[in-house]
Amino acid sequence: MHISSDDGCHQPKRKRAPARSRSLSEKDAAIIKAMLLRGDAQHQIAAFMECNPGRVGEIATGETFAHVAAAAPDDLPPAGHYISAPLSDGISAGIDDLRAAIDRRDLSAAKAAVQSVQKLFLRNHRSG
Repeated sequence: MHISSDDGCHQPKRKRAPARSRSLSEKDAAIIKAMLLRGDAQHQIAAFMECNPGRVGEIATGETFAHVAAAAPDDLPPAGHYISAPLSDGISAGIDDLRAAIDRRDLSAAKAAVQSVQKLFLRNHRSG
C-alpha cells in the first residue's frame, strides 16, 4: 500500500478500465429511438447495441442525435431480454467446454462447464 507523507491515509490510484462503448451511427440512433418508443429498457438497449448505457440516455434526452428520426417498427429486433457480447461469448465458451467434456466422457469437466454457464446466466439474470 502506498502511504502519503501528508496524512498517511492515501491509497494508490487504481487505473480505470478501458472504455468498452462503441461509437454509434445515425442508423443505430434511429433504432435506439424506436426501441425506446416501443418501451424497451435503456439498459437492455445498451446491451443489444453493445454500448454504454449513457449513450442510450443521451439519445433518449435528445442530447445527441436529436436530428435523427426513429426507425420504422419493421426495422427493429424482436423485443426481449438482450445479453452483452462478453456474456454471450462466455456462455458460448462454456458450451464448447461442455461439448468437449462430453466427447471425452469426462463427467467432472462436464459438471464444471455446466456450473460455469449457470453462474454466468444467473449473474446476468439478477442484474438484467
